[in-house]
Amino acid sequence: MTGSPTLRELTPTRGFLLGVGAAVVGLLPTVLAGWQPSWPTYPNTPDLFTGTFLPFSPDLIGLTLGAVVLPGAIIGIALRSRTTGVPGRAEAAATAGLVLVIAVAALQSVVVTVPRLHPGSSGLLDIAVGLTVTALGLALSVLVSRVLAHRTVPAATVAAAVGVVAAGYWWASTLRMLWTWRLQLPDSALHVIVLLAQYTPAVLLGIALAWCGWTPRRRLWAWVFALLVFWVGRDVLHALQLWIIRQSHQGLVLDDLADSLVASLPVAVTAVIVGVVGRLVVPRIRRRYRERSGTRNTAPPEHAARRNS
Repeated sequence: MTGSPTLRELTPTRGFLLGVGAAVVGLLPTVLAGWQPSWPTYPNTPDLFTGTFLPFSPDLIGLTLGAVVLPGAIIGIALRSRTTGVPGRAEAAATAGLVLVIAVAALQSVVVTVPRLHPGSSGLLDIAVGLTVTALGLALSVLVSRVLAHRTVPAATVAAAVGVVAAGYWWASTLRMLWTWRLQLPDSALHVIVLLAQYTPAVLLGIALAWCGWTPRRRLWAWVFALLVFWVGRDVLHALQLWIIRQSHQGLVLDDLADSLVASLPVAVTAVIVGVVGRLVVPRIRRRYRERSGTRNTAPPEHAARRNS
């Protein structure tokens, strides 16, 4: 039986395909969104973003960041168990694949959107903002990938929190297609979808916190920073979207931020509960499994035969 391949065994071609595949997965909700017949952001140009891979709209910054940052987290997690030293050609190829797909998606969106703009509209400014957000998100995606793949467990936990925020936007955007496509779903199913969109990221973060643990105690700082990124970071990003959309109502945006922080507090608490329970339960399950496996492996043949009889 062979073990999992190391980074040296992961060829540059496979690394490139990993980056391309992760980027395609990240772009899935934005591509699905581009199939929609219209966008309420531009009532005078309803088909502005139809057919685009990255809709450059101020109220979709979170969606864009989720699509661009999540692939970096996927690459970092895939490479972490396979890396033993400095980054190699395979990881560089994965980064190249990620950058190539995102760059092509951004270029395609610009080529499709610009001819549809009306003279005097704010579309060019929005496209510039969208390109800037995409570039910053791509840099953050590469950083998250490197930290998850190579850095210490506490640092990787904080990077995982960034990936979880991106995954939350990705997951919520994908589930939102059920509404935009106007599927006939019962109210109970819609309620379950809302709960999934809210609490799935909390469960993912809880898994990362359980993996981090709290021994030595300085790792608790990773818990604090990861929770701040998860709880405060995404609400600040939401407030930033509102500030861009309605710059003349800064006070209202701050009120929305405060309300959002209070409303999302149960989600953050859920992440802590999952992390604590996971850290307490999983080691015991592993210990029992090892004990049982050791008992089976070290037991004399006659004892084993007696158990099987």
